[in-house]
Amino acid sequence: MEPKSIVITGATGFIGSNIASFFTNQKLRVSALVRKESDLTKLPSTENLRTFCYQKLNEKKLIDFLIKQKSDIFIHCAWKGVDGESRNKDNQINFNIPFTLSSVELASKVGCIHWIGFGSQAEYGNHYQAIDEKTPLKPYTAYGKSKLAAGVAALKLCEQKEIMGSWLRLFSVFGPYDRSNSFISYLITELLDGRSPNITKCEQIWEYLYVDNLAEAILCMTKKDVCGVFNIGSGDAKVLKDFLKIVRGMIKNSPQPNFGVRQYRNDQVMHLCADISKITKMTGWKPTVSFQEGILSTINFLKTTQVSSH
Repeated sequence: MEPKSIVITGATGFIGSNIASFFTNQKLRVSALVRKESDLTKLPSTENLRTFCYQKLNEKKLIDFLIKQKSDIFIHCAWKGVDGESRNKDNQINFNIPFTLSSVELASKVGCIHWIGFGSQAEYGNHYQAIDEKTPLKPYTAYGKSKLAAGVAALKLCEQKEIMGSWLRLFSVFGPYDRSNSFISYLITELLDGRSPNITKCEQIWEYLYVDNLAEAILCMTKKDVCGVFNIGSGDAKVLKDFLKIVRGMIKNSPQPNFGVRQYRNDQVMHLCADISKITKMTGWKPTVSFQEGILSTINFLKTTQVSSH
């Protein structure tokens, strides 16, 4: 089915804002659900996007608004506490799980046929091989545990509401508007400013996915009417130092990083690689934007934000 109208929670966050831009560029109508304190500058300026400021997901005005939009796909991006230091806080569980279920209720009430939520590789815990959807789920952070619980409950509720439900476990997504303290954003910002980044020894085997690839995966799923649990990543793991070399090679006069200044966290994942064969087999999706292309886009974005902030 060709989607026509998309609803997005967390639309002004890193992933939500990029998905909103991607789908409006596809000429689809997007309803972005925002809070009073949301930074709307991240959202695209286009007639294809409408915002609705809400307090609770069961508000009658919100429900009426979305029914009028004839929304068919509901993408739930909102999640409290994605920073490393927030990943063991109480609100991981007592806020995020009920809020996720409220988003399913809303999707059902407004006539959406497909609800899509975002999980995380943190649901799997620490493994030392490529991770597919059958890999044992052994989360050890509150973040990973609450993502897992939210996904299981949300998909069950979708079943009861008789709408399609999907849970996408994301592996290291990067791009414009990512957190400034994420590895890629921090690295690029420091190198652009001529500073030596303070980093770990970078021995981890890791992978990275440019955010537009995630949006394309969602589009492929909706067009093929495919739902379920899927890993979303690049499937192309390298030693972290190799990614760093690529980034340094794309920025002129990059200083040498300070390796080993930062220690690995106690819960540091040392091997992270998604097996994406399930979604590729079911939808034909695989990443089309390379790491290098994504880095170039992110560098150009961060250059413009640096200029505007000085």
